[in-house]
Amino acid sequence: MGFRDGHYILCSKNTRVRWPPKEIDIRGERVRINAREYVRITFFDRGVGIPANKVSMITKPFFSTKPLGKCTGLGLITTHKIFTEHGGRLTFESAEGEYRRVTIDLPVKGAQKCEDSCNR
Repeated sequence: MGFRDGHYILCSKNTRVRWPPKEIDIRGERVRINAREYVRITFFDRGVGIPANKVSMITKPFFSTKPLGKCTGLGLITTHKIFTEHGGRLTFESAEGEYRRVTIDLPVKGAQKCEDSCNR
């Protein structure tokens, strides 16, 4: 069974705010990066975004936007390390007040070179 492109939208309604409901768009696709086949999963939301001066810091150890004592700031650095150790990557793009996009690229097991069938 092969990987199939997918596109899903999840909505949840905040009981305090009637409109608009929070929406996250999740997409899965095959991509080719440097002649190697990867599975790409992208999470996109039109929410508060991340301030430009913080995007590059979110995978740094102990960085958090939450108040002191509310979290350790180790979640994204751990996640980033796991993906990197498996030959993948985790990237972030954001515009404050507009959107946030998180992209995960993981190499397809056993796929050293991408065939002509890649990226159909």
